[in-house]
Amino acid sequence: MTVDHFLPRSLGGDDSLDNLIYCCHACNEFKGDYWQPNSPRRILHPLRDAIAS
Repeated sequence: MTVDHFLPRSLGGDDSLDNLIYCCHACNEFKGDYWQPNSPRRILHPLRDAIAS
């Protein structure tokens, strides 16, 4: 597991706990600087997004 920035630092994200998420190494490498907030394909934030069980 790695710690990744939900909003990439290169796009203005910071190192606050609210912007950090756990991510496996492969997913972190795949995501890179991806950030499209209005895209139907999105990355879930564990504190902001409700996930149905």
